[in-house]
Amino acid sequence: MALREKGKPLVRRTASQPPRSRAFLLELLLNMFVFSLCAAIALQIFVHGKLATDESAALSHLMLEAKDLAGHYKVSNGELGELAQNEDRAAYAYLEDDGKLVYYYDKNLQLCESYDGRYRLELSLEPNVASGTASSAAPGAGSSAITSATPSMGSSAGGSVTIIHIAAHAPDEELFSVKVAHYLPRTAQGQEGSD
Repeated sequence: MALREKGKPLVRRTASQPPRSRAFLLELLLNMFVFSLCAAIALQIFVHGKLATDESAALSHLMLEAKDLAGHYKVSNGELGELAQNEDRAAYAYLEDDGKLVYYYDKNLQLCESYDGRYRLELSLEPNVASGTASSAAPGAGSSAITSATPSMGSSAGGSVTIIHIAAHAPDEELFSVKVAHYLPRTAQGQEGSD
């Protein structure tokens, strides 16, 4: 097919030669595809970064809560029931049948009821190192560096050692687990007291 424009020579197009507008459209579509692919990859990187930041903040907050609870446990003379009645946390403390003390935290890391909880902080007592007794045994309690290092402080030192197991859980995984040894020396009257 021949086209003639005013003042221009005859231009012939063959069927195998696409018009220039099709090539431009194809290039534009290819550029949009590459841009979309890069945007999707960048979005995934930002989402992954946000999730990692949130997880890190939750882990840090729960570690601080575990440290705070270990301190409150030390002041409570080794009684989980007394720890459960702490004024700040009493409304959210769950003392379970197996002796565990459980606190639940929502997605904003605030104490909450069990049905709103996203994270769970569990406290349980392990067997007394010196005498082999315990208020409640922790499930899966194995030996640790603390357990193997504390027997020398047992009854020969005139007191007792209790080990509290603190574990933080997300919905589908355990975030961390800490064992804290608490030594209760005997006082002059023969009763155990806080150190």
